[in-house]
Amino acid sequence: TAVPEALQRADLVITTGGLGPTGDDLTRERLAALLGRRLLHDPAVERQIIEFFTSRQRAVPRRCLVEALVPE
Repeated sequence: TAVPEALQRADLVITTGGLGPTGDDLTRERLAALLGRRLLHDPAVERQIIEFFTSRQRAVPRRCLVEALVPE
């Protein structure tokens, strides 16, 4: 309820957190629905995620790729 209220009072709303890869992080989906937008795969964000893990010589957890979904 905080985001719709903030959108009525301001031209710009900044949120933090809730954008991780776990199943309980619903911020991305809820904000997209609130704004009437679909979530789209962003290849540039996916590359950044892959580079983050490979630079640390770690396998990329598949679940982390959900972070490459951004509102259209």
